[in-house]
Amino acid sequence: MRIILLSGGSGHRLWPLSNDARAKQFLKVLRGKNGVQESMLQHLLRMLEEAGLYGRVMIAANRTQLDYIRQQAGQGIPVIAEPERRDTFPSISLASSYLFSVQKIDPGETVAVLPVDLIVEGDFFGALKELDRIIAASDEAEIGLIGIKPDHPSLNYGYILPDLNGEKIGSAYKIRKFAEKPDPETAKALLEQQALWNSGVFVFRLASMIRLLEARNFPIQYDELYKAYESLPRISFDYEVAEKASNLIVVPYGGTWKDIGNWKSLTEVMDTDILGQGIKCESSHNTHIINELGIPVAVVGLSDAIVAASREGILVADKTASVKIKNLMPAIRDLAAGEHHSWGWARVLEHYCPHDELEVLIRRVFIRAGEQMDYTQAGLKTVTWNIMSGEGDVVSGGLVRKVHAGDTIKLPGYAVQSICAGTDLMLIEIQQGSGLTEEKAPLAARNQAVSP
Repeated sequence: MRIILLSGGSGHRLWPLSNDARAKQFLKVLRGKNGVQESMLQHLLRMLEEAGLYGRVMIAANRTQLDYIRQQAGQGIPVIAEPERRDTFPSISLASSYLFSVQKIDPGETVAVLPVDLIVEGDFFGALKELDRIIAASDEAEIGLIGIKPDHPSLNYGYILPDLNGEKIGSAYKIRKFAEKPDPETAKALLEQQALWNSGVFVFRLASMIRLLEARNFPIQYDELYKAYESLPRISFDYEVAEKASNLIVVPYGGTWKDIGNWKSLTEVMDTDILGQGIKCESSHNTHIINELGIPVAVVGLSDAIVAASREGILVADKTASVKIKNLMPAIRDLAAGEHHSWGWARVLEHYCPHDELEVLIRRVFIRAGEQMDYTQAGLKTVTWNIMSGEGDVVSGGLVRKVHAGDTIKLPGYAVQSICAGTDLMLIEIQQGSGLTEEKAPLAARNQAVSP
């Protein structure tokens, strides 16, 4: 069995800690072994290692996430980077084509797809291995799912209705039908029918995915599919494949399982109610503080709340209502003047246009020791770096120059610019050109589709 971990979304429901680069699965808010903080990605990889499955893993991710994945997963796991974000069907298709045409995996081998933000315990992987055995041995079952036995009528998940009166395949039931995220009355009725929550886990033979791509005239060679990626439909694997398949099975699972999609569900798995500098009064019950700023945060008389602070902003919300933050994201983006990156951060100090053909963007940039900031940008004419503190190496046009506090470097905008911090480094950056407010993709993400 090969395992594809899906790491695509940005997790804006966990703003201000999560963003397009540092999605929710990279937030180190869980307690790992020996009391060390770990992220959802690190938690899942640790569980897979304990289950003896670590060597079978690859990660399918958005290209903006490569730096975080490398920091947290190391260099040993293959990463398939989407050229653009298009939902789970294109992402799984691209990863499957890599297994088939690059790694030359036997088409008869099974592939398991798991969301990367699962919080599970070891017995979950027993259910996954059982599903793998059933799919591998059965000529009848096409796609297998893990269904979570619900403990309440949740409105947050899709449901699977197993055929409880039909013939079983091992410990798996055939699937009678799917149900979308329901209203409260429908959720209660589904529980009475012994419906299961859809965990987002899929198991199938690699050959079936390759046949599907061929049937729809999509390339099955990785390089060709990567180039044609924008032609793939922007749709989930659930809708495009699973719900259209005729022979589906589900293995019920009643152990520990958490789908972390909002602040309420995240705080339920945290073993501390304060991370960072924070204090709250005794009357503030079930309130969590997560503070990444270097200033204290105090909460008085506020219960059932989340207070989260980072350089992206500050959130104070009732936990139950915190999911509504996604509705405010357009307005928040308009207000934002800072950027969080895996290598550090940048904050816009001034942006103005002296005349119609020229923009000037001034930023304060912090690069952590040992990290590297590098980019090019269409429309950039010149970039000037004034080194305020620290030291590092500037690379431009193949030349390397050592810089220290007090140095000023002016570089042509058309060249690839790179600065690597030897120590923590602070600089003032002055960009001149046009279109300077557009997002700059990290160089490594643009040039490297697969990072094994």
